[in-house]
Amino acid sequence: MQKTDLWVLAALLLALLGCGSRGDERADQSATDTIRLVDPGAFTFAASGEFRPFSYVDQDQQLAGFDVEVGKALAAQLGLRPAVLKYKFAAMVEGVKNGRFDAAVASHTVTPERRQHVAFTRPYYYSGPQAFARRDSPIRAADDLSGKEIAVSQGSTYSRIAAQYTAAENIKVYSNDVTALEALEAGRHDAVITDFVTGRIAIKSGIEVEGRVQLGRSEQAIAVALDNPGLRDALDDALTSLRDSGQLAALSRKYFDEDITEPPNGADDSGEASAEAELSANRAHPIAHFFEVLSASRGLFLEGAVVTVQLTVVSILVGSLIGLLFALLGLSRISPLIWLSQGYVYLVRGTPLIVQIFILYFGLTNIVKIPAFWSAALALGFHNGGYIAEIFRGAIRSIDPGQREAGLSLGMSVSMTYRRVILPQAMLRALPPLGNQFIIGLKDSSLAAFISMNELFNVATTQGANHFDQMTYLLVVAVYYLVLVLALTLVVSRLETWLEHGSHE
Repeated sequence: MQKTDLWVLAALLLALLGCGSRGDERADQSATDTIRLVDPGAFTFAASGEFRPFSYVDQDQQLAGFDVEVGKALAAQLGLRPAVLKYKFAAMVEGVKNGRFDAAVASHTVTPERRQHVAFTRPYYYSGPQAFARRDSPIRAADDLSGKEIAVSQGSTYSRIAAQYTAAENIKVYSNDVTALEALEAGRHDAVITDFVTGRIAIKSGIEVEGRVQLGRSEQAIAVALDNPGLRDALDDALTSLRDSGQLAALSRKYFDEDITEPPNGADDSGEASAEAELSANRAHPIAHFFEVLSASRGLFLEGAVVTVQLTVVSILVGSLIGLLFALLGLSRISPLIWLSQGYVYLVRGTPLIVQIFILYFGLTNIVKIPAFWSAALALGFHNGGYIAEIFRGAIRSIDPGQREAGLSLGMSVSMTYRRVILPQAMLRALPPLGNQFIIGLKDSSLAAFISMNELFNVATTQGANHFDQMTYLLVVAVYYLVLVLALTLVVSRLETWLEHGSHE
């Protein structure tokens, strides 16, 4: 063979090798492209931080727990940096769907409804719903739940389970399981349905309830976006490696003193990754969908609006009476009464309303059990009263002191002078800022959702979580609040006009 032929053969071999390597490079690149990440180089996953020991905030203000450690172990298997986000459980499926993070490692039960919005990996542990009751409760079997008042956590599957045993109005929704169990312990409900592991941990932490009825078994899996199958497959492989190496079982024993990662009764743990239903491509246009939800859910929202109006009216009345009382105390010449008034105002303005609601709802239970409605209404009234007291005090001080002296010189008593001369004028001057405070009080009533009051905001967040469509339901509830605020503004305006005419007669 001539030298020229050797050079040609060598060139051909190099070309073939180059093609092969470029082909391999393209294949590797193609495999990498199938995994879409929010932050390249990191596995960004969400945990709620609400359900110890699955996920919680530790003393260093960092997310910790079984779910969090599983997420970090998966990141290590994928060769990625772990990035964990704290996210509300009720909105987590929608967060995955909208691409706010790569996955939710948050103990989601695999359900057909959720499969319409996200894809699930193979299960990474197995659990199941259980009914919990107080130690003196007669509940012993599933049939005993019939007609009972049952509390559940928002965004969970347990509200559907509860609906099998009791009417919708008897299902009370809390922001998390722990709050629901504490309310049960306080005697506010007959039962709580939650994950049996969550309930067992709560009992160990000191909540005096008992697990009574196991209501089934469930698979808990990691949720990823439907259009990111490469990531789901990679996570499946990583979970297999963690299971085979024993690391998954070790994490389970660390947090639960037992292995909950093995499928019960030898059931198949391969998952149904290919069974996810694709999100309907025929979903209505966002504007059409908004009006669809507005129409379809009007009954629920109207019921919530009635509760919101009731809370607002009662809290305004209570707050106005308290405010006027403490305004007059603050204007007195008796030092202890002045200090009492100032202390009340500082207390109200210096502590969050949600804390005041929880203190009345939970803190006073050992003395007297106040119904949820009155807990919220009195807390709102107590809170509004601090601001209304300052409004009244300022309005009364704005009245010329000579009018008080004139009333006394005409033989009127101090109380008559205030009732007939000072307060009517002060009320007229106070009405505009009072109207603003009433509107703030109406919107503040949304915080009653945290003690399971079925007012407007609770209806919106619960339905949004159930339908994995928080944004649409929040936009709908915004319309209801706008209408209520407009109505309240008109009432205050008419009252102001009436008082002005009355003062000129």
